Amino acid sequence: MQGERSFQFIISELNNPFDVADRKGAIIGHMSGRSTDIARIVNGKQSAIVLAGAPNIGKSMLISYLELSPRIGWSWRDELAKNSPREALDNTHFVQIDLAHLEGIENKDDLLQAFINRCASALYKVYKKEEPPPGMMSLRTLVDLLREVSKEEPDAHYFLMLDALDRLGRYNLPSFVQPSKAQTWQEYGLALLDHAQAIRTIVDLLDEFRVLGFILAINNLPRSKVADQFTHISADLARFTTMTLQTFTRQDTASLLAQESANFGKPLADAFAQAGIISIFSEAEQRWLQQQAGTHPYLLQQLCFYAFHLKQEYMKQSGTWAELDEIEKQQLIDWINESKGTFFATTWNRLQEAIQNDPQTRSKTDREFQECIQLFVQAQADREIKLEHWNSWGRELRYILSSEGIVRYDPYDLHQNISFPGELLRHYLIQQAQVHDSSPAPSYLGGHGYWLTILHNNQKERLPLSELEYLLFKTLLQHPERCTDSQLIQAAWKEQPVDKTAFTQRMFHLRKKLKDRYKMEIVENHYGGLYSLNHPEWFRLE
Repeated sequence: MQGERSFQFIISELNNPFDVADRKGAIIGHMSGRSTDIARIVNGKQSAIVLAGAPNIGKSMLISYLELSPRIGWSWRDELAKNSPREALDNTHFVQIDLAHLEGIENKDDLLQAFINRCASALYKVYKKEEPPPGMMSLRTLVDLLREVSKEEPDAHYFLMLDALDRLGRYNLPSFVQPSKAQTWQEYGLALLDHAQAIRTIVDLLDEFRVLGFILAINNLPRSKVADQFTHISADLARFTTMTLQTFTRQDTASLLAQESANFGKPLADAFAQAGIISIFSEAEQRWLQQQAGTHPYLLQQLCFYAFHLKQEYMKQSGTWAELDEIEKQQLIDWINESKGTFFATTWNRLQEAIQNDPQTRSKTDREFQECIQLFVQAQADREIKLEHWNSWGRELRYILSSEGIVRYDPYDLHQNISFPGELLRHYLIQQAQVHDSSPAPSYLGGHGYWLTILHNNQKERLPLSELEYLLFKTLLQHPERCTDSQLIQAAWKEQPVDKTAFTQRMFHLRKKLKDRYKMEIVENHYGGLYSLNHPEWFRLE
């Protein structure tokens, strides 16, 4: 009995393995979710790569993961070992160039020297497996080091990685006086490197040394085509291949969620083994997590974090690692929707900026985006965008949807299935599209001219509703003090089967839509699947 209490206590007190805030690399267990992307980098035979990614897509996380040495207990090489020769993987190395603390730079020559010194020091440390000698390392030192690597390890590949260029841009450079079209700190940082001839120097070294690779990681701009990412920066980047970091693949997502407890470190593995627990999440929970988060790295990590936390709390109370029930699932959805509002809003704003950015295509792209939202409305869980729909849209919308993390799309995979985003993001996009649509009959949202009118303080306001929202609110008006979820589901979906989670999400978005518009809680949610309507006398449906 004492042993049983011991492992239950240990599990309930374990650090949450999905808490990426305090872990360098921030990889969940032994799966990065990026094996497909890493394989593309390692096996792609490209030595110069611009790695572009939207906010929260996991770009810096991938950079940190790639830095892991083959000498440690686990690295990306183990993840790829099933499909690639281990020797080739062990001969591939990634190291990040540190551009911090360059505030004292006064002119472009000093910036170039500091940049070369950071490159040479980073390469020296990984190749020699020791700290570099004190003092500045020159271009001649870097060239000699590359010649030594080429002679001693001709099959090796050393990638230098440059990230966080916005930090460099904020330092400013007194001698950089010529006009620049840079519009962001990141573009200004690139312009500084270009002005100092740093990018030209890298290109020359790449042409001379096969063992050298270079990855320039940038936050992509919300644009409708990839060429617009580089309008204001160096022409030398024409030497680079652009790789847009997207969401995970479905296969990588499934592998990440299905990991056994042994993948999460010895303390967790030992405690779970003692309790007879193999997987962190059951198969049903894995399907639900992927249904809600889709394959978006940020949403997936956040949902897993909260799910693990909730299971730990239940372990403290009951002593068992129980499966999440419907009430707990809804609690998780509410947590994400409420705590990640900034992420959702940023995603929507970037989509709108990307669509509106090109005057020549924005009308067509906006119309196609409305068609996309209509598909989202009609979709059931785990449905996919049919290829005839996808191929009917212009390249602008396809690029926006993939680069902004809405869907994953590989133009070289002719037989791929393009999945809808997870329920959390999909429902948010539907809600925002409806709120921002000013037409009286938003046909792409399934509406037929339904309106909610509020009469209060001698003022009259009207709010457009979709047909589903109209039916839900009509039922609330009929039972304002006590309306059950069964009554609402029957009224809105009739005899159609509907998942309970889909219902609760629709109710959440309706409640939020009303609260955002009227600045008060219109619909109250009560324990046990009950709802009530505040001030029903104020409202009229049309």
